[in-house]
Amino acid sequence: MNAYLWQDRDDLAHHIRAQSVDEVRERIAATHGEDIARRAVIKAIQERSDPKPAAA
Repeated sequence: MNAYLWQDRDDLAHHIRAQSVDEVRERIAATHGEDIARRAVIKAIQERSDPKPAAA
């Protein structure tokens, strides 16, 4: 499962978990309509690659 942010306006972003960008668009279309799904900007959230320091 991957995490994504999507937005259709500059001032509001939504967090969603899905397998792919295509799945995100399908879910947006189901809840907000095809027009919003088409124009939504979707960005994958990258996981941190730096490990947490080990506890002493």
